[in-house]
Amino acid sequence: MPKNEEEKEEFQQIVVGEAEQGFIKADVLSQHKHTGTDYPKVSFTDLKNKQTIYFEEYANTASGVNTSINWNNSQKQRLTLNVSTSISFVNPPNAGHYSLMLVQGASTTGLVVWNTPVKWAGGVASSLSATINSVDIATFYYDGNSNFYGDIITDFR
Repeated sequence: MPKNEEEKEEFQQIVVGEAEQGFIKADVLSQHKHTGTDYPKVSFTDLKNKQTIYFEEYANTASGVNTSINWNNSQKQRLTLNVSTSISFVNPPNAGHYSLMLVQGASTTGLVVWNTPVKWAGGVASSLSATINSVDIATFYYDGNSNFYGDIITDFR
């Protein structure tokens, strides 16, 4: 019997499977023993995905002068701009691609100031669309070391 949580032994299993006629076939790909908070990092080579990986979109609304986009909520987010706002990014969990759909409000539009430093294609962020209900999409690559690289595609109709 463990004396405390640090002495408790646990196993972490990585399971790979596929759906076939409503059943899941799975094999234990890897099993790691760890204690306490000592979790191992696992990497894979030659792992192929035959299914689409998707992220649910998380909806935000700019209702004040400062808006935080918390990337722990999802890698794909939407921000409705009912007012002008200053956007900050928080909690990007890992290096990766992140997307932010910017939708102008139904009755008012808003401007955006990027509070998080972003390295923009061409050195400058594109101007956002300014008509009611217009849609722009900002995409970012986060390198895991506090650098966001971004581009904005504007004026979807």
